[in-house]
Amino acid sequence: LKNEKETNLALEKIRNSSFNITKISTKRVRRNPMPPFTTSTLQQEASRKLGIGAKNTMRIAQSLYEGIEINGETVGLITYMRTDSVNLSDSATQQIRVMIQNKYGDKYMFETNRRDFLKNSALVAASASLSQSFVMDAFAADPLKIWTIGVAKVTKTWDEMGKQAGVPLVYSAKSGSADQAIQKFFVGDGQKLYDAITDNGGGQEDAMSDNKAIVPLDVSKIKNWKNLIPEYKEGNVAANTIRNRKGEIVGVPYISNADSMAYNKTKVGGDIDTWDALFDSQFKGYAAMQNDSGPTLTTTAVYLKESGKQDIVNPSDMSKSEVKGVCQFLIDQKKKGQFRTFWDGFGNGVDLLASEEVLVSSCWEPIAVIAAKKGADIHYGTMKEGHQTWNNVWMLTKGGKQRGQEDNFYKLMDLYLSPWFGARTLANLGFTPQMTGVN
Repeated sequence: LKNEKETNLALEKIRNSSFNITKISTKRVRRNPMPPFTTSTLQQEASRKLGIGAKNTMRIAQSLYEGIEINGETVGLITYMRTDSVNLSDSATQQIRVMIQNKYGDKYMFETNRRDFLKNSALVAASASLSQSFVMDAFAADPLKIWTIGVAKVTKTWDEMGKQAGVPLVYSAKSGSADQAIQKFFVGDGQKLYDAITDNGGGQEDAMSDNKAIVPLDVSKIKNWKNLIPEYKEGNVAANTIRNRKGEIVGVPYISNADSMAYNKTKVGGDIDTWDALFDSQFKGYAAMQNDSGPTLTTTAVYLKESGKQDIVNPSDMSKSEVKGVCQFLIDQKKKGQFRTFWDGFGNGVDLLASEEVLVSSCWEPIAVIAAKKGADIHYGTMKEGHQTWNNVWMLTKGGKQRGQEDNFYKLMDLYLSPWFGARTLANLGFTPQMTGVN
């Protein structure tokens, strides 16, 4: 695949194809355990399987070598990590034998030397299990690598958000496009780069779960889960937006809203209460919509259904022929020059309205709020045809769990389900809080 166009065509072909398993072969194979790590093989495996760089790998290894506090005593958990030797000392094998005898009993004991030890998978597996939980503790000292949209932050900096949650954060900017996350995790390096991500609930969580990009959550570890608004309880209207097809909870909602249209009241000459303005020829070249198929198609479908221009049963769950009809309508409008552009990302949406380059635009409410603060006479209307409602949810990636970031993730989720966050996202950005006690 040489470019984005070829990649998208391949993805579309895969999604529209059916595959059958025609044959399954099983066989038993014998394989000796791999030898102990050398410095170079440790770094290679950490990079290949966990996405951890060489410098960070050595820092974690150093902390394990120096020791972690266990029951009030500092205990070293690995041998010296800067070595090219794969030999195990007699004292090391003897310590492991004692551990196996104490933990698993005499039936797993037999006389062995270093070479036999390395060939015996049971002994190697048992020795590896000794420190697994402590290795996860060492990983958890790393910052939580998050990939999210800018409106998830209600403080001046992400460092302040991290301090409020008690979790060090490394932030990477993400657009609001669902396609971006699919490409990053299905064919890209998202698992290596990010521990936690945000995206829209109500479909995206199913796609991410189906492809094993995210993991089910243990909500008992989120203290503020009890604050969640009742709409998300099983069987209620928003329940499926945080659950996968198996019914497992995989998302933590933190904002929701009903998208509408922003308009420059001074320039358009009054208030607007209909989506028709987006397609009105008097605003030709001054209209914009989001560069995301989900919200743009749904918003257009709501307008076409309610205005009687197309026969659409349910704008949020359209048939292929209905989608085709909506797409053709938008293509025709674009060919006529109706749209100035399709905005991509929060900042782009704000700039277009604040600069008055665009006079009417479908957008998120915070875009209208911030654009108005920049001096333009921007208002956010209530459309008579109706609105698309949505939420955005946090998800823990498979890679994040493998890197031992579960506890950090749950700490951050406590912040997002706290009245502290809800009050600020409502006051500053106009989003609907997802916890009780905030009005």
